This record gives sequence, structure tokens and C-alpha cells, in this order.
Amino acid sequence: EDLQTTTTVIELERGWSEIREQGIDRLRGILEQDVNDVTVTNNSRNADSPSEKPKLIFPRDEAGKVYTIVYGMCHQPAPYDWSNELFDRYRKEVEHYLSSTVAPGLTESLANTSNPVLFLNLLA
Repeated sequence: EDLQTTTTVIELERGWSEIREQGIDRLRGILEQDVNDVTVTNNSRNADSPSEKPKLIFPRDEAGKVYTIVYGMCHQPAPYDWSNELFDRYRKEVEHYLSSTVAPGLTESLANTSNPVLFLNLLA
């Protein structure tokens, strides 16, 4: 059953699984790509073909599906309003990503810079 069009209750584990797969894991993959691998952004166009529509890294329709699932899960009748649970799970995902990926990367960048004060000022 498609969670974006369902009128039945979306259970927490099932909905969270969809949110992680379609949203969080996808975004994490995008963030961890080599910058040189990202060829198209929201506003850029192919210089050789100005009439060609830009391709989105995270297409609106895919982001919309995740949004629809989250919205549905947060607007279900009690006791199936998962707002707090989704907020807590998302917060934990962000904290984990920051501590396991971002912080070590910043530490490595700081260790490899010739001017740590300038580096820290750029981050501020």
C-alpha cells in the first residue's frame, strides 16, 4: 500500500522506515558525494542546452512524497499522532550524523590547515 495516498493509519515503524529510506538515507548519500560528482543543482542549466530543464539532486516529487508521509503521520487521530516520536528520531539522526561524519571531517580539516584561526572564522 502506498503511504502517500493511504487513508488508513500509518504505523510508526512502517512510516519511519519509508522516511529513512526515501528521505534521510537519500539526503545522507547526497551530502556524502564528492562535490565533483554533483553536476547539476537547483538553478543551474546545461550551458550547451539552455532550453533543457535542470535536473534536481533531490527531485521535488520525491521530497514531496517524504513530506506527505511525515505530514500524514503527524496529523493522525490520537493515539497515532507520531509528531513527538518523529521529532525525537529525526533529532537523533541529525545528532548522529553531526558527531560521526561532520565533526571528524572538521577536525581533519582543521588539522590540515595552515591557518586554524582563519579556518575557524570561516566556519563561524
